[in-house]
Amino acid sequence: MYAATFAALHDAKTKDDIAKMVDAFDTPDWVSYLPTGETLTRPEAVRLLESLLATPPEKRPSPRMDIIFMNETKWNVTVLYWVYGTADEKLIGSIARDTFVRTEQGWRRMRHEKYFPDRPLVVNGKTVIAPPY
Repeated sequence: MYAATFAALHDAKTKDDIAKMVDAFDTPDWVSYLPTGETLTRPEAVRLLESLLATPPEKRPSPRMDIIFMNETKWNVTVLYWVYGTADEKLIGSIARDTFVRTEQGWRRMRHEKYFPDRPLVVNGKTVIAPPY
């Protein structure tokens, strides 16, 4: 699901493309909790995603992710993951958690939580997010 969503976001050319991508991934009452304590609603997120249309697909950043932990129950799925990309030759990213619920259309994300703002994860080849040892 994530790979298809990232690809659709990268290739989107119209607001309708964005709407289809969001409908295929999120519930109508989807909400995001930002590291600043703010809440982002689905309509607000769609407006932010639509702003990406101003950037040609070949110049849009393509986020990457690595799953840290995943748990599935009868009713929901929780996914904790690194989400990151490169900027100015640096690896930049954060940790996020998504909660999916089973719907008539299949699994859909109902909640997204980002734990800290995007920040450098590696500096001079050394990981800066892990505690020193």
